[in-house]
Amino acid sequence: MHQFVPRALFLFAAILCASLFVFIGGQVLTLSDMAARIHPLLGQAVFWGGMAAYFAALGWLGATWFLRPRPLVQPQNPTPDDLRDYLRRLTARLRNNPHLREGGLAHTACAP
Repeated sequence: MHQFVPRALFLFAAILCASLFVFIGGQVLTLSDMAARIHPLLGQAVFWGGMAAYFAALGWLGATWFLRPRPLVQPQNPTPDDLRDYLRRLTARLRNNPHLREGGLAHTACAP
């Protein structure tokens, strides 16, 4: 039962994404068919432009999902060296955060 729920949710998400892909593809085909009635070249342009925009959006979503930094987790029972290394990485991550820089918030981490 413990493994069933995550697998079922993953399967549901995969089916939902596939059906969304088919739906948006159908809408692009419908738009390109309507544009082709005006001029055949316009239909091709609308089809390839719509599909390029769709794949660009998918690529952007994939890139933001797979290229984001890993979570920074504090060690459970840290030694002083582990804690110092964790604080160093946390301070570096806080310095790189544009929201904290723009807001003028402090971007240093100190030991409790």
